[in-house]
This record gives sequence, structure tokens and C-alpha cells, in this order.
Amino acid sequence: MRYIIKSGTELFSALWEFNHKINAIQKDCFALAKELGSESSQIAFVKGSAAGGITGFNFPEKPEGWKLTCEQNFESYYFPKQSKVNQPLIDRIQAIPLVMKDEINTLIGFKSQWSGLSYMRYVGVIWQPDFILIQIPEEADYSPAAGMEEITVSEHKRLSQAATAEVATPNS
Repeated sequence: MRYIIKSGTELFSALWEFNHKINAIQKDCFALAKELGSESSQIAFVKGSAAGGITGFNFPEKPEGWKLTCEQNFESYYFPKQSKVNQPLIDRIQAIPLVMKDEINTLIGFKSQWSGLSYMRYVGVIWQPDFILIQIPEEADYSPAAGMEEITVSEHKRLSQAATAEVATPNS
């Protein structure tokens, strides 16, 4: 199922505000990574995080006083070890707000669910200043929220391909 939410609707406004929050938090995360000398575009986050919830920063080598927290795609991510010296940095990291992807589900009324052997946890979202596209697996048990219009697969594909790969920024 594919839906469009057009600018000017109450649902669009709520989702767009959520998008602003995600962008602001991500900006803070990447600025901190850059400040620390990490590969600023590579940060590990808590599973299900839309923004915030940093669990590790990518460095070519383990920094002194840090511990390995995870490895993804042959990259190593480190987090400061709990210590008196690292506590101010840990406090800064933990002060960054955590926003979870399931908040989008709540806004549009989607509930995570099983379908056969597949677990559908989140919906697909493409953000644009004039519309937001939502993609939900066909087999999902779902009724659209007010402000959502169902569109065809071909219309969704046309609009998604026209959308830039970059997260949209607000007009104002």
C-alpha cells in the first residue's frame, strides 16, 4: 500500500514537525562526531532510532579510553569507557534526545505486526516539502489515517524517483 500526505493537512504538519526534530538531532550527532575526530557520517545508533541514541562513533583505530561497541559493514564503532575523565563526554552524548522510528507509526496509526514469517516493524517514508510518501507492505492489516490518500504503485514510483536522495529541508 502506498500513500501520499499532501502539504496543508494536519497529518502533514505533524509529520513535518517530526522530520524537523529528526534533522536537528542528527545535525547535533554529526557535529559531535566531527568534533571528536570521528568519521562524521558514520555513527552507530540504538536499534529503531530515527535520531539520537548514539552507541558508537567510527574511528580508524580505537581511541584511548574508549571501548568497542559494535562492528557494522567491516567498520568498528567505539564509545567512551565509563570513567571520571570520560563522564563529561558521556553526559553530552546522553543529553542528545532520542527519537524512535515507531513515533512515525503512531502518527499514522500503523501497528508493528507479523505477516507469515515477516515482521513489519516500520513504514517507509520519503520526505518532500510538498508531500510525504508512505509505503506499507501490502499484506499489512492497516487502515489509513485522516489526510492519507492511497496512490498507485506507479505513481509512488514516479514521485519517489523524482524526490532527491537527500532528506528534504523545510521551505521556511
